[in-house]
Amino acid sequence: MDWFRALWRERRLKWWNDRERDQGAVVFLGDSITQGWASLAKDFPDLKVANRGISGDVTRGVLYRLKEDVLDLNPAAVVLLIGTNDLEDGGEPELMRKTCARSWRR
Repeated sequence: MDWFRALWRERRLKWWNDRERDQGAVVFLGDSITQGWASLAKDFPDLKVANRGISGDVTRGVLYRLKEDVLDLNPAAVVLLIGTNDLEDGGEPELMRKTCARSWRR
């Protein structure tokens, strides 16, 4: 989908430029629910937070960008929300579990 590719590039380019500022943050990683959480800093005023949500992303896409968008920030913690779009697209929960399990073993 063209809209997703453009959004994906735009968000990741912004994060690349913000990577020094976001070092050590609590990183929220996920899909549109995460991306849409515009009040994140206000809701957690005592925490340094970084929003790494991309609307429309699926489990495979979130895990693909985990290292560069999250782990390279040396996060204090990670809050993960994935799977919503997989289910919306008719994906089976077991497939998402297996995808996550393979990713964590690497």
